[in-house]
Amino acid sequence: MADHGPLIAGLLLALVPRLVFHGHGERRKSVAALTWIAAAAVLLLRAVRTAPNDDEVFYLAQSWATRIGDTAGDLPMRSLIFRPLLLPPWPPSAALVAGRAVTVIATLFSALLVPRLVRRAGVHPADAALAGALTLVWLANAADGVVIRPEVFANAGIMLAITLLIAPPARWRAGPATGAAFLALTLAASISHRRLALVPVVLGVWLWSLRRPARAELAWAAGGITAGLLPSFLYVAWADSFASVWYWNWTFVMRHSWARRGGLWLRFPVAPLLVGAVGTAAALLDRRERGPVAPMMAVFWLASTALAIFVPFTLPYALGLWFSLSVALGAWLASRFLPSPASPAGQRVYAAAVGVLGLTPLLGRGVVRLVRSPPPVRSELALIDWLHESADGGKVACVAPYHPIKAANAWRLWNAWWYCYLRDPAFNRELNPGLADMLRSDGARIIEWDPWPEASGYRNVLAYAVANGFLSRREAQAVSLGLRKDYRLVRWNGPLPPRFGGGRFLVLRNRLLDARVVVLPDERIAP
Repeated sequence: MADHGPLIAGLLLALVPRLVFHGHGERRKSVAALTWIAAAAVLLLRAVRTAPNDDEVFYLAQSWATRIGDTAGDLPMRSLIFRPLLLPPWPPSAALVAGRAVTVIATLFSALLVPRLVRRAGVHPADAALAGALTLVWLANAADGVVIRPEVFANAGIMLAITLLIAPPARWRAGPATGAAFLALTLAASISHRRLALVPVVLGVWLWSLRRPARAELAWAAGGITAGLLPSFLYVAWADSFASVWYWNWTFVMRHSWARRGGLWLRFPVAPLLVGAVGTAAALLDRRERGPVAPMMAVFWLASTALAIFVPFTLPYALGLWFSLSVALGAWLASRFLPSPASPAGQRVYAAAVGVLGLTPLLGRGVVRLVRSPPPVRSELALIDWLHESADGGKVACVAPYHPIKAANAWRLWNAWWYCYLRDPAFNRELNPGLADMLRSDGARIIEWDPWPEASGYRNVLAYAVANGFLSRREAQAVSLGLRKDYRLVRWNGPLPPRFGGGRFLVLRNRLLDARVVVLPDERIAP
């Protein structure tokens, strides 16, 4: 469909409100059920057909590198949550598949919490069920809810925390529910630094909702926060340093990376932005709303919006909480101001909202592309396994997503963004002091020859070394002759998306090769 086709299709639902309402104006429960089925189908489609992303390969490789002491300064929980995926003696492709499965479960869990949350705000049962389904639609299609990233798990933790504070299980006492909520919240903030500011916000809103909290509840909240911080503090004290964590998560980002000072990192999707903004305004300004739940959700929405604006590197995949709260506020808005049975005009407005929030993203280009021309997922997974086999426990100089994950690193550039966008030659040399010696020796069993050529602007790794002052042009010519002596240049014998590079690697000459790769002429090993 054309760019505006899905939006037009969603708006056209307003012309046939009988698809959403019964003849007497009551909401059809089947709409929520069908939306859940469609959203779950798209979630599974994306999980199966989305190619390995450089972020998920990087996070798994970073967790492995932290485990073997190759790197330091990472947020402890960000590495530890992925560690269980790497402990079994299975190939890296299996770790990726298992990670995708866990990520899908976390995304589905986040969506399932929304109906429980909004029901406590007095939302109509049909609206609550539909809100969960629409949340899943946006998490799957706009927030990359199938890609293994810390933000997916942080979002699930924060949604669990908010739900436990607002709508705890009936059999739970207030104290344990509060402790569990702040434990989940603090662990989520430990996983993703983008969520750190939510801890004081949630704490302040919770204290406001209680008016006069008992000492026992305050103790449970403090205990939950302490328990959530304990794993990170213990890990840093045992295996890292607070100075290193601060440097790599703040100083490095602000001084050396590509962080912009000011301006938005993303464009908010218009439909959830409008729904969330109107719902927030109504919840905070409606004097008839005496319960605390809707205003609490509104404040959380404002906080998540502010974080998306002011925290660098906030891209759509980090908006899971924002999408969830936007849809939740939309459900509250519909139940509050659209009585049941609904008037004919109200039915049309409601049907249009359902169409834009549900049908439009389900018909988006990303979904259609996955159905018509899926990426070569199997080939990419097989390549990652081949890299692992060929490394055979040795060091590699590869860039995600073409990285064996379970391997030691001969450089610090397995993060694609570092390779592509760190433009300060002096800092690059400080980051990789042994890179020139690595290229002059056979210390790496595999060297990725041409990672990310379009994004980085480097034709190959020798061009990167020259551009960043590791080698002069004359030295690069001499190094290329040495590489021809120690390595063979091979190309992966399978389809690959071009933007990550041509699938070409330097492999030590003593490694046995098979039909999975094609050996290229030595003359191509040149700057």
